[in-house]
Amino acid sequence: MTQDPKKIFVTGMTSLHPYAMEFENLGNFVIVEPFFRTLKEEFLTSSITTSLQLTDDYSQYVDINVLRDKSLWTFGYKGLLRCCIDFLCALAWFIAKRIFRIDLKMLRMCSPRLKALSDAELVIDFSGDMYGDNAQSIRHFLIWSMAILIARLMEKKICFVASSPGPFRSTFRLLVARFVLKQCDLVAVREPLSHHNLNHIGLSGAKFVWFPCPSVGFRPLQTMSVNEIRTREPKITADDKPLVGLILCNINMSEPPLYKWPREDWEYEPFIRIVEALVKRLEVRVCVMSHQNRTDSDCNFIPSPDHKLVGRLVELIPQEIANDVFTINGLYNASGNNFIISHFSMLISGRIHGAMQGISQCIPTAIIDYGMEPKAHKLKGFAMMCGLDDYICDPADTDMMIERIKSLWKNRQSVHAQLSERIPTLEKQSRELWKRVRREWERRL
Repeated sequence: MTQDPKKIFVTGMTSLHPYAMEFENLGNFVIVEPFFRTLKEEFLTSSITTSLQLTDDYSQYVDINVLRDKSLWTFGYKGLLRCCIDFLCALAWFIAKRIFRIDLKMLRMCSPRLKALSDAELVIDFSGDMYGDNAQSIRHFLIWSMAILIARLMEKKICFVASSPGPFRSTFRLLVARFVLKQCDLVAVREPLSHHNLNHIGLSGAKFVWFPCPSVGFRPLQTMSVNEIRTREPKITADDKPLVGLILCNINMSEPPLYKWPREDWEYEPFIRIVEALVKRLEVRVCVMSHQNRTDSDCNFIPSPDHKLVGRLVELIPQEIANDVFTINGLYNASGNNFIISHFSMLISGRIHGAMQGISQCIPTAIIDYGMEPKAHKLKGFAMMCGLDDYICDPADTDMMIERIKSLWKNRQSVHAQLSERIPTLEKQSRELWKRVRREWERRL
């Protein structure tokens, strides 16, 4: 058995502002929890540092050191300039080492990024779906492209994992991404469609692979008692009718911008029709919910733009079915939402890791695609991975959405049985990611 790397640095485009990874887009934590848990299980003796802005409580719980310097998780013009300087320092260090056989240590220590990379023996990049058109800005994309090149110049082992890179609609981003990803020692995407897309743009070979997203093995950290949630949300268990969950977000809407507010009433029509079909034809109750929060400076939950969307949809539901449609009262973290989702006989989700919280519990789940650009192939990729290809719903075609949801309801028992068999296998396969990362590490020794 080989020795673990002494220090691992986990970084990536998911290095967002404090609290975002745990409490805002809740899907982030649905990945983060099994990601770090299984990483720690594989590399038992390694010291892990990250630029992902985990809270002090959680980072202490999983024994991970978090670097708080803003240059590692902000992507403005100052950040771009800082990264350019880091690139030049790394290039100068590389030239001095290769040509003159001199290790200019001061060049490796002149910024938080360079010091973190210098200290690490293994660099793991976790960028989610942000490396491509979904980057927050062109600066975000360029900074992270340079960050990977800096790690390469510093002769670090780089594993780009658990992500869905792309799409790359512009030739510039495509060419940059092809060059940058080729510099990685391993590119392990998290669903099969991303792997296919990489092959299609000329990124193929032994180091371009896919493993199931760690989210298939999410285990909630219960920070609130089950009884407390039931007290806050009495409607969850208040009726004998089956309960169907509907997770809706702004990106399912057809009209940009993403957080347009207020939205016109006609924009909600496809989702009103879905709720009507559920209540009238399938004779179920519907819980409409958000999978996103916002936080204030003290880490208190506050409603997100998706909560306003959900609230307005519930207001627009016809009075004749209103008694069978509700939204949850409280704001919860991913673990609290996981408990609520566990009560659903079927889930319809417009956020992929909201869907994964149902799928990982073997709940029959339909996935609503994005209604506006940039589209995300990851939704179809996750559906393929889980055998739910027939239940991807295009929000631009309401009739198709209703038919696919009805079909899922009709087949819910067989889908539940299929997921019960498939999810344990996918979770086991997802853990193989770290064994492949270990093999890449061992090649260096």
